[in-house]
Amino acid sequence: MKYRNKLYLIFLGISFFVVLLTIVLIVVQARSYVFKQLQNEVMAIAASAASEIDVDLVQELKVKEDEQKPAYEQLRQSLRKIRNANRNSTIYIKFIYVIYPSPIDPKKFIFAVDAEENEKDVSHTGDENPGPTLDRLYNHLNEPYSYNKLVRDQWGVWLTGYSPIYNSQGKYVATIGVDISAAFVHGALNKLILSGGIAFAISLLLTIIGANYLARKSTSSLNALSEGAKEIGKGNYTHQIQLNTNDEFQEVATAMNTMAKGIREKERIRQGFAHYVSQHALEKVSASKGVSRLGGEKRKITVFFSDIRNFASLSEKLSPDKIVSILNDYFNTMLEVVFKHNGMFDKFVSDAIMVEFGVLQLDPNQEKNAVFTALEMLTAMDVLRAKWKSEGKPEVELGIGIHTGEALVGSIGTEGRMEFTAIGDTINIVSELEKATRQFNQSIIVSEATFTGLNNEFPSKPLGPLTIEGKTPINIFAILPRGS
Repeated sequence: MKYRNKLYLIFLGISFFVVLLTIVLIVVQARSYVFKQLQNEVMAIAASAASEIDVDLVQELKVKEDEQKPAYEQLRQSLRKIRNANRNSTIYIKFIYVIYPSPIDPKKFIFAVDAEENEKDVSHTGDENPGPTLDRLYNHLNEPYSYNKLVRDQWGVWLTGYSPIYNSQGKYVATIGVDISAAFVHGALNKLILSGGIAFAISLLLTIIGANYLARKSTSSLNALSEGAKEIGKGNYTHQIQLNTNDEFQEVATAMNTMAKGIREKERIRQGFAHYVSQHALEKVSASKGVSRLGGEKRKITVFFSDIRNFASLSEKLSPDKIVSILNDYFNTMLEVVFKHNGMFDKFVSDAIMVEFGVLQLDPNQEKNAVFTALEMLTAMDVLRAKWKSEGKPEVELGIGIHTGEALVGSIGTEGRMEFTAIGDTINIVSELEKATRQFNQSIIVSEATFTGLNNEFPSKPLGPLTIEGKTPINIFAILPRGS
């Protein structure tokens, strides 16, 4: 499938679901709003009717025989007048009646009068109201009330509003009930659904048109970028991508054109050194005018070896993803410090970092740069420990060994796979210095050869000779962290 078609389907799919979700949310909210409005209206009608009812007439009606009293017919006519006045296109009252709590069980209600003319639907004075929500009405006798759902009884499904009737002393006497048919409620809500459906159909049509336009617009620029990338990939670094869209695609085209120009200018050097693993070494050699050949040569360098203490045991306790997260934070932070002080990153050895100073070009301050790097790494480690602690990760300590001496600097390996590095006894000694940080409980240990080049510029203390198997003991010194 072409990318344009994929993009079209993605745009269409996302827009479809966004529009659908929006319409659904609007309709749901509107349905809730309309239902609430109907509740308020039916309660308002009940409250208005309660204020118009003659409470003295209500108190005369207790049993079916009371229907023969003038009070019964007078109340029926009053209720019918109220009911008929509220039968219109905005609201349609089906039933209106007066009920009161049963003297035997106050959670049950008895009819006093019903305005209905149809004999089969009439509830007579003294009949019990079988409504399923009247137990809830018992808790709302002194306020207008409407159950927040449609309810079903033997006459149908209704939205009902209630309002209390009080006597002249302000005492509760009875409740007036008003029923709206569910069909009327559903009719009002269905109008919202129809409106939502029409809005969705219009939005979907606009979405289809818009998705097609965006897909075509986007892929026309992508086609130009794709052709340009193919040309650069073939080695045609003079190719220029022409776009005039004033958007991110034009920015990408400009960046690609700039990249091609840079590659063209550096290609000669990069072709001769492209097999080296260290990107930092590659960048330094590309920028340096002092390196004229690749191969081994003896040179005085300062080798730096840092290691996370007890990393092996830590790895056994933590999940792989936490180990990777810790190492990524650690390597990214520490390499920034290394490059800041002109160090050349050599390799990672598990959790350890091997760095050389004075490899790619002569550096008369290589010992100081190495120690500056070590001290700044300890400071950076404090920041990392605080971050890891807040994330629930363990705190770790750092050990650093530094040694200065001669080493063979150059490329080793095969023609297909080479590594620019330093080899020799100097490398073996610095590894032992790093191990000694645990023995002497110090963060930074340097050899006497490195210490001599520091000119007493850093706080330190002598640790005496260090015995290394198969070698003459060497004097070592601890470089004290800042603030010690």
